[in-house]
This record gives sequence, structure tokens and C-alpha cells, in this order.
Amino acid sequence: MADIEEAITFLLSREKERKVLEALLRGRKSFTELRKAAGLKYNEELSRALKNLGRYVLYDHVYRKGEDKAYSYYEINLLGRESLNISREIEAHVWRIMEKRSSPWR
Repeated sequence: MADIEEAITFLLSREKERKVLEALLRGRKSFTELRKAAGLKYNEELSRALKNLGRYVLYDHVYRKGEDKAYSYYEINLLGRESLNISREIEAHVWRIMEKRSSPWR
């Protein structure tokens, strides 16, 4: 299992995977709901993103059996939430630095 530092570094460089986690922040989702919420066009894109995120254990894939059928959904876990929040903070900090450097009043 990867550590949080590796997960954050990964998220800072992977837009699709971040979109998936961002979508999961808004609540649990089925595969199709997640693909749409993340703005991905193809199932393969989401499958690849989930596989990549799975290396860092940033979400949970939950299986349930109802009376009539079985179903599954995805939800962000604590490590995923913390990794995403820290990567957002780092990205915001970098943007603030870049803005200061490009300002004529520095």
C-alpha cells in the first residue's frame, strides 16, 4: 500500500483521477453515476482512473445484496479525502506563488 505522500504526488499530476475523487466527495455513486459526475465520456476512462486510484486505496468499492438484485457503489474514504484536500491546498499555494511572481508590484 502506498503512503499519503505518494498519493498526493500522484493526484497533483492526474486530472482525471482528481475529477473522480471530486465527484465522490459529493456522495457515493454507481459506476455510471460516477462516470457522468466526473465528466468522463467512456467507461474505459473511468475503469483506468479507478484502477490507478486503487493503487493508493483512495476509495472504497462497496457491494450490497438487495432482495431482488446485487449492486455496488463507490465512495471516497478517509485517505482519499485527506489526500485530495492536501493536494488542493498545495495547488492553491503554488498558484498564489505564481501570481505573486507575475505581479508588477512584487
